This record gives sequence, structure tokens and C-alpha cells, in this order.
Amino acid sequence: MPAKRGLYANINRRKKLGISRSKKKSTISKKAYANMKAGFPKKKKKAIGGPIKNVPAELKKASRMHAKQAKTVAKHLKGMSRKKG
Repeated sequence: MPAKRGLYANINRRKKLGISRSKKKSTISKKAYANMKAGFPKKKKKAIGGPIKNVPAELKKASRMHAKQAKTVAKHLKGMSRKKG
């Protein structure tokens, strides 16, 4: 089975066939096209934990989310116990 054809191959095939799209009708975003022209540069990896100063805000956000999940589970369990008896 041949390898899957990529973006360059598809662009060049359409160009050769004379059915390439104008810039106005392009299906590729300006950002993606610029990235392609630059040779698809590697992105920098983000730090896993992020800055320490963001930790308190993230913990608050997580605790709100867990509180909502706990309420949902409690409501579900309450509904299940009503159905049985």
C-alpha cells in the first residue's frame, strides 16, 4: 500500500492539472500556509507545571469542579436509592 499523499503533493497535483485554487478561495488558513512556507518549524514545548504563581488559581478551579462532580454523584445516588425502594 503506498504512503498517504501529503499537503505538498496535493497542492502540486492540483497545480499540474490546472485546477489549483486562487488565494481568495484557498482552503488553507493564512497561518497554516505561512507555517508551511517556513518549513514547518518545530514548536517549543511548554513547561509541564507552568509558573508557580498560577497554582493557587488552578487549585481553586479544580476544587470547584470536584465540588460540582460530588453534587452530581450524590444526586445520582439519591435517585438510584429512590427507584429501589
